[in-house]
Amino acid sequence: MTVTSVPRSVSDATRFTPTTPHASSKTVAEGRFAVPTTRKAPAAASAPGGGGKGPVETPEQRVARLRRAHQAAKLSQVSKVDKIIDGGRRFFDSAHKLTVAGLIGFTGKEHPHQTAS
Repeated sequence: MTVTSVPRSVSDATRFTPTTPHASSKTVAEGRFAVPTTRKAPAAASAPGGGGKGPVETPEQRVARLRRAHQAAKLSQVSKVDKIIDGGRRFFDSAHKLTVAGLIGFTGKEHPHQTAS
């Protein structure tokens, strides 16, 4: 069975495939080869030591900053009781592994006083 179809154009082939990295999404006005910049909120743009523009943030720095902020927000939601439970869980998990390994080792070895008949 022969399939006859017209060849697809490049725009059809890449219609649903993103062609820019996720950290440097651009608006239509910036163009394809524009240097990526980030826009900060007016309150965050002013430095505590004085006014003016700060250094331009690269996409990698932005991703790292957002990851740090997300991690800090995640850790701030963990209560002391949860931290204690998590530490106890790690301790008892390793104690359980040691006990299982000891029982397997104890039951798997031959006793030195046993004789083969």
